[in-house]
This record gives sequence, structure tokens and C-alpha cells, in this order.
Amino acid sequence: MKRNVPLMIAMLGGLIMMIQYFIPHQASQDVFDYYTEWAPLVGSFALILGVGSITRVHVHKIRAKAPNWPFSLCGSHPPVPDAALRLLPAGVDRWRH
Repeated sequence: MKRNVPLMIAMLGGLIMMIQYFIPHQASQDVFDYYTEWAPLVGSFALILGVGSITRVHVHKIRAKAPNWPFSLCGSHPPVPDAALRLLPAGVDRWRH
């Protein structure tokens, strides 16, 4: 149940977007517009939750000195700057000074 409900929601959203592409009607365009307004917001929260979760797991392994804990050093740091760059506005040129 804990895994099936999110998978069903994702599958339903994907099917709706796929069907919308092939139906040239104003109602389907309204559904698409509504979804594209909310998708960045939901994606931002999902990114924050995901980075928090993976960081928590790796920090716990490092503190407990679990087997192969040095590999968690490599796994705990890259998601943070990656998430920070992804949360910047889309039009920002990130690499020019």
C-alpha cells in the first residue's frame, strides 16, 4: 500500500498527459495547463524531501560506522548542490560570471 498508491498516482498522471496529447480539445488543454502550473511546485517539494531523505540515510550510516560507510561520504554530498542549482529559476545562466 505504501508503495502502490504513489505508483498508481504517477501512472494515472502519465496516462492523462499521454491521452491529452492525442485529444485536440479545449478541455484536455485546460487539464494540461493546470498540470503544468502545479508540476514545478510539486517537483520542488519532492526534490527537497528526496535530498533530505538520502542525506539522513547516509549521515546515519556514517555516524554508526556501518559496513562500507566511507562510500556514504560520496553519496551524502552531491545531492545538496545539485538540488540548490535545480531550485534556481530556469532563465538564470548559472555558468557565466
